[in-house]
Order: sequence, then structure tokens, then C-alpha cells
Amino acid sequence: PFLPAMGGADDELLREVGRTLAHNPAVDGERQTVVSRLLYLVTAVMLSPEAARRIFDMDWLMETPEVKELIRLSAEDVRQKALQEALQEGRKEGLRAACVGLRAACMALLAAKGAAPSPADVAQVEALADPGRLERLLLELAAAQDAEAARAALARTR
Repeated sequence: PFLPAMGGADDELLREVGRTLAHNPAVDGERQTVVSRLLYLVTAVMLSPEAARRIFDMDWLMETPEVKELIRLSAEDVRQKALQEALQEGRKEGLRAACVGLRAACMALLAAKGAAPSPADVAQVEALADPGRLERLLLELAAAQDAEAARAALARTR
């Protein structure tokens, strides 16, 4: 009986059926929910999901325990994902900042050892994006006795 009826139904007719169902004291809450869901689903299948959303008030659906639980779980998933993304971005930003400081320290040590950094040296140090490699270079530069040893330490990073 739904198929022929739905074939000629327009938005207003379906909206009226939904309102009548929602305000019918003869239909208890559980039956009302079941019938409303059925009407919504049939409308979504016969017309389109967009039409069903447009026609029917979704408040009854939002109040069902199943949907409330899905919303709660979804909200928790969204919070967890946002937290993970923020932590990951924070780590990346921290690593970027550490690299900036390590690069500056390497340049200062090169200059202090008497090995004035050339544009190629600057580009080589700037290209290092791994804090571990930058830290090792910094330690080698600090241990270098002179400009020649400092340049040798820099050459080993290639």
C-alpha cells in the first residue's frame, strides 16, 4: 500500500501525515516512533533522503536512545581526533622550533670556530630538518678545534 500512495504523494501531504501521527493520542510513543521511522525510510527510498529530511521534523529521531548514543560516540570520536591532531601539530611545531634554534646555534659555532659560513654552508644547514642530525652536527662543531675541523664536521652531514 505504501508504493502506490508514495507515488502520488507530495511534500505537504507527507508533512501532514507526519504531523497527524505526531499529535495522535491514540498512538503511543513507541508505536509513534516505529511508524515515524517507517514513514521517513519509505519517503527516503521512494523520493530521496534529501526529500525525507526536508519534509519531516527530525526531532523524534534525535530523541531515540540509539541516535543519542551514536551522537555521543561521534562527539567523543571527534574530540579524540581533534585532540590527536592538535597533539600531532604541536609536536610538529615544537620540532620546527627546535630545528630553527639548532640551525642558529650551528651557524654561530661555525662562525666562532673561524669558519665563516658560505651561502652553500647556510643552505646545507637550513636543509637539515631532523633535530637529531642537527644536534649531532652541533656537538661535532662544539668539539671542533678549529675552522678546518668545523668544516669537516659540516661536510659529514652531506
